[in-house]
Amino acid sequence: MRGVRLDGVDLSNASLPGCDLSQASLKGADLKWANLSECRLVSADFSGADLFHANLDLGTLDNGRFIKAQMFGANLNEVQALNVDFSGAFMKDIAMEEGDFSGSTFHHSFMLRAVLISSRLQDSQFYEAVLTGSALEEADFSRASITHSLLNGARMDNSLFSETDLQDSRFVNAVVTGADFSGARNIPPHLQEMIERE
Repeated sequence: MRGVRLDGVDLSNASLPGCDLSQASLKGADLKWANLSECRLVSADFSGADLFHANLDLGTLDNGRFIKAQMFGANLNEVQALNVDFSGAFMKDIAMEEGDFSGSTFHHSFMLRAVLISSRLQDSQFYEAVLTGSALEEADFSRASITHSLLNGARMDNSLFSETDLQDSRFVNAVVTGADFSGARNIPPHLQEMIERE
């Protein structure tokens, strides 16, 4: 199924574990509750697709496009997702534990209550993203850019923000116990106060 065009196709509840949809186009496809676990989705385009509660666990998503995709409650646990574009995606309640999202882009993404525990997000880009109430414990945001974003109430225990740019982001009521901000840039004053209290 490599390179196949499935734009707008109804694949809701489809069970395709282990499939290879690399370089496929699924723009605007209906993938609600679909099982795409352990699939190769390298350079696949899911822009505007509906992935409501879809299962992409253990998949390979490198260089994929999920621009403005609907990903409410989707599972992306233990995935390899290098340099993926999630710009404008609706990712409320998404599960992204222990994955590698290094170099990925999350501009304008809505990630309310997202779970990224122990995930790697080095060199990732967040601009005007919403991560309010998210679980970010032990995640690695080294050298990432998290600017003009909302992380109010996020749990960031033991997370790594080494050399991360945090310009104009908000961390009201966030938990920063054990978090490492060594070399972080543009730390907002209210976050600096929280760090110093720890």
